[in-house]
This record gives sequence, structure tokens and C-alpha cells, in this order.
Amino acid sequence: MKATGILISLLLVWQAGFSQWYDNFSDGDFITNPSWNGNATDFLVENNELKLNAPAVSAISYLSTNSDVLNSASWQFTVRMEFNPSSNNYAKVYLIADNSDLTGSLNGYFVKLGNTEDEVSLYRQDGLVAVEIINGIDSRLDLSSVEVSVLVTRSATGTWSLSSILVSETEWVAEGSVVDDTYKSSAYFGVSCTYTSTRSTKFYFDDFIVTGDPYVDTDSPEVDTVYAGSSTGIQVQFNEEIDSESVTVFSNYLLNEQYQPIQVTPADSSVELTFDNQLPVINSITVKGVRDLVGNEMTEASFRFYYIDESPALAGD
Repeated sequence: MKATGILISLLLVWQAGFSQWYDNFSDGDFITNPSWNGNATDFLVENNELKLNAPAVSAISYLSTNSDVLNSASWQFTVRMEFNPSSNNYAKVYLIADNSDLTGSLNGYFVKLGNTEDEVSLYRQDGLVAVEIINGIDSRLDLSSVEVSVLVTRSATGTWSLSSILVSETEWVAEGSVVDDTYKSSAYFGVSCTYTSTRSTKFYFDDFIVTGDPYVDTDSPEVDTVYAGSSTGIQVQFNEEIDSESVTVFSNYLLNEQYQPIQVTPADSSVELTFDNQLPVINSITVKGVRDLVGNEMTEASFRFYYIDESPALAGD
């Protein structure tokens, strides 16, 4: 199902912007334009299709490629399976993922083709947990051999629509729609095959057409929590990773409206502040000027916190 005309047009799009791309494997490999990585020895390109060519064992094999498409987006692709899919033999196509390793913990969304109900469905993945958010039509893929094209769209506000068309059909079939805006950025796109020994060479993928816009972070960082870790130390936790330069500026912190720290020790999304005076019971800290990794600067804010001396009380205290 080669969409040659569309793909030639999209070649110009590929040159214009990374957030829109395609691959029909007409170059005979999956190494360049774009570059796919993962279980590379388990795949090959045959007759201009990406084919699983894994050893005859039960396993999971995957490939992923860079993709930041998210908003006002569409993902179109074709999957062919030379068998009737089942709970032990099925394909997943990851539209959005924050980890290139599709077999581990990640946050994102994928289309699952097969499983017990022989359906085309959309899932959200939260770490290692998969949640079905569009339950496709049951028995849609209950065929001795499957060739299906899938189209998924997502609006800028998180409205997803899922459609499919079998090679024997002339009209797209709506599988469902849902609003889910849980994850707001993407780094990878990919394919994953779960298979038994007799199906390890019977998965095919083709005609990936991905268009849309990347997420643009305009949200300033915020302070989540502040607490005293010791009589002279304060821990400030932010809601995202922070820029290591701005977070180490001593004048960005003011304790009890008069003291700056004498030492600042940053981590990915937190900072430890050390002062040369012992904390009283009731305290306040003002934080300003801290930026996130893309340069958004926080609004100045003040927070009250308490320091409780946990050492044993002495007579007369």
C-alpha cells in the first residue's frame, strides 16, 4: 500500500522541519532518513517493507526513532501479520514515548494490533502500566492473515481519534475517540513485536507518515515543597528539572528576609541550601530567578516552613 505521491510531497516537509517525517523503506534499509535503533539484528528491509526477522524463540523485539510530533498531529502506517494475532502474538506502534527502549518503563501512547479481542486499540502507558483509552472494534483482526492501515490524530488539546482500514476495504472505519492530555511531549516513535517461535518472521511494517507540531514548553518552574533537613540546611523541590546555572545563584534565595545561603548544592529538580546561622522554629524562604531547562523563569514566591529540633529534650528546656 505505497502512498507514493503523498510520500514524495512529504519529502519536502522532511527537509523543512524535523517534526514531520515519513519512511516507506524504499531506500532498502532502516539506518538513515530516519535512523531506527533498538533490536536492529532482529529486523531487515525486504521488498520495501520493515520485516521482523528474529530467531525462532518467544520474545519481544523493537525499533524506535526520534520523533517530537505531538500537537495537531497525525500518525499513519500499515501493519501486516501473516497469521491470526493473539494474546501471545501482536504488534504495538508507539506514537509517543519518552524512552527509546520500548520494552522498559516509559510514558507515552501506543496502538496495539491484536491481543485476545483481535482489535485495533489505543493505549496510554504510565511507566510499566498500560491503560486502554480507546477500545477498538472486537474481532476486527480475526483473520488468518492481517493487513491493516491505521490513522491516529491528536488535537492540540488532547483529543485523540483512531481509525483503521483493512486491505479488503474501501472506507476507513472509526475505532473511537477520547480526550487524554496526560503526556505533553514526545521524544520517540517506534514499533514493538511480541511473538512466539513460529511467528518470529511474520511481522511487517510500512508507509509511516507522521505530521504535526512538537510541544513547546512555555510553563515556568514552580516550587513544590520546602523543608528543613537540618538546623542549617533547607531542601527546595521544584516541579521540573532546573537549569544548573540559575539555581546556583546565591542571591536567588533569601531566608527570613535577610540571609542568603553560604552553599548551594543542586540536583535535577531540587536544590539544597546551607546557611551559617541556625534555623528558628518558624521560617520563610523567598525564591526567584530559577529557570527550567528551556529558559522559562519562575515567578518570585515565598514559602513558610518549620524547623523542629528532634534531639532529646533536656531538663529545663
